[in-house]
Amino acid sequence: MKKHINLVRLAIVAAFALIYFVAVTPTARTYPPFQQKAKALGYPANDCSYCHVNAAGGQPYNARGTWLTQQKEKRSANVVDVSWLKEYKATANGGAKSKAGGRKSKKKAA
Repeated sequence: MKKHINLVRLAIVAAFALIYFVAVTPTARTYPPFQQKAKALGYPANDCSYCHVNAAGGQPYNARGTWLTQQKEKRSANVVDVSWLKEYKATANGGAKSKAGGRKSKKKAA
């Protein structure tokens, strides 16, 4: 009976340890399929740093990744679509602007 109790305790501790490690392990917000699709579309996405500050992925995002996440929100999409990159244009200061959507017209004050 005592062996059974010790075995149950060990199982409980192991379960909590597993839950803890799953909870604290950083998760990437991008996935290898994104990189593969970007490469298939002709973009030089050699690693996650194509859209992320760190080559391992996750936050923070660089200008391209920030633009993609903004597009996800604007389009009310569940996930980023790498094909949106055809609309991405980097600016000289490292920011981004969209090729789609046009520019706001400047109105002259009367």
